[in-house]
Amino acid sequence: MTPETLKRLSDADPALARRGALVDGVIQVDVGAEPWYLTVERGAIRAAGTRPPAGPVRLRLSAPRAEWEAFWEPRPRPGHHDVMALMRRRVLTVEGDLHLFMAHLRYVKDLLEKPRSAA
Repeated sequence: MTPETLKRLSDADPALARRGALVDGVIQVDVGAEPWYLTVERGAIRAAGTRPPAGPVRLRLSAPRAEWEAFWEPRPRPGHHDVMALMRRRVLTVEGDLHLFMAHLRYVKDLLEKPRSAA
């Protein structure tokens, strides 16, 4: 899985962009030691990559690579099935604009679950 693949998967789902119509900014997803930067404009990912963008990061989600890989399985095991389950197990940290995270939780969850459809 790469940030570009996540962008491609999200681009194929116009309903996802509609759900995130009020989401703007950079979301950083740390997959182990590799940071992914997703530049979101009105719910659509405009840029994705491993190089930091010029602007600030609004939201950062960080977990070990093994946890993300288990989360992205087509039918994840209990404890790996949801972003909140990862947080409850203390393997995922969320930093930055927590209002953005909670106000648009459905969008964030759906975006991060997109790789399941590609597996």
